[in-house]
Amino acid sequence: MTDLFDNALSVLGIGAAHSLGQLADLRDLRLRDATWVAEQEIPNTDTSQLAQLFPKISLRRVPRAARACLLATGLALQDAGLSPEDLKIPGRTGIFVGTAYSSTAISMDFMDSILDGGPNLSSPTAFSHSVSNVEAGMLSLLLGIQGPCMTVTQFALSFVGALASAQAQLNSGRIDLALCGAIEERDPRFSAICSATGFSGQAPAADGAVFFVLARRKPGAPCLAPGFGESPAFATHLRGEEALGVLFGQGALAQAIDAATRLTEADTPTGTIAKDSRTGLEGHVIYVNAGGVPQA
Repeated sequence: MTDLFDNALSVLGIGAAHSLGQLADLRDLRLRDATWVAEQEIPNTDTSQLAQLFPKISLRRVPRAARACLLATGLALQDAGLSPEDLKIPGRTGIFVGTAYSSTAISMDFMDSILDGGPNLSSPTAFSHSVSNVEAGMLSLLLGIQGPCMTVTQFALSFVGALASAQAQLNSGRIDLALCGAIEERDPRFSAICSATGFSGQAPAADGAVFFVLARRKPGAPCLAPGFGESPAFATHLRGEEALGVLFGQGALAQAIDAATRLTEADTPTGTIAKDSRTGLEGHVIYVNAGGVPQA
């Protein structure tokens, strides 16, 4: 068991911003069933709290998905007892974001601008905000981080891929802190396209962002570890009848929410498996609280 955690990362803080609330609300959500979820009116993520963390003028052109990332990251930093100033040592903090579809609403806005006015009159602002790394870029700019900044888009494996990238950078000594998370955004136009093309189960049914503040493994801290290929026997697939399965399938954000909401109660190693339906490749995220961390 110890070798599974040899290169694990310590979790210093967790933050979440989601259509149905923040971290405490997500812990409750995880216990709900599909019937309860189906009966809910799913709003957009409330990011009004950002005004307490960043100057309003700096948020003027930040799109919805990036706002959720900023809020989740700000809450994670508060949980870790850190401030944005602690991240500004050049090159010592990295950003790692996993997303299957990134900002779907802005992507649909850009496509609409092409349909309405043709390619010559399409919106340059919508285009710049539709690229998959817009959330990581906004985090880097607004937090003043001058280290590695990566976005992983591997559909269901996006979060485990981002976590593996953070692990490689931290354990190589390239950085000392990592902001690592997952983001997805819902949009009815994107959902309609997925439904029409036979991928109705792929579209997120809610917005959400979850971020972790991570460091190299240290005593007395809970930890996370990613992996690909053969998964440990205790790791399980998220199921469709679970609330997270209904909202996010078995993908990146569901895996991140599962780890964020169960970490403190995981007295023994626990984990989830995501599977890329195109290639069959599986990726797992395992985690355990401070009291259950195997001795190195």
